[in-house]
Amino acid sequence: METFGGMVRTSRLIYNDSVSKLNREVRKFPASAVAKASGLKQRDYLGEGARSFA
Repeated sequence: METFGGMVRTSRLIYNDSVSKLNREVRKFPASAVAKASGLKQRDYLGEGARSFA
């Protein structure tokens, strides 16, 4: 179970890093215009308690 928890933490970090990059780009011009036209929106981060697998 400890290995699974580590995998979940690592996956959460990777996801949150990707969300951070997406959110930053969605706010920049001209990417913001393209994002709006294609329906891309900022995403929420996954928190520690986002899901419980216990």
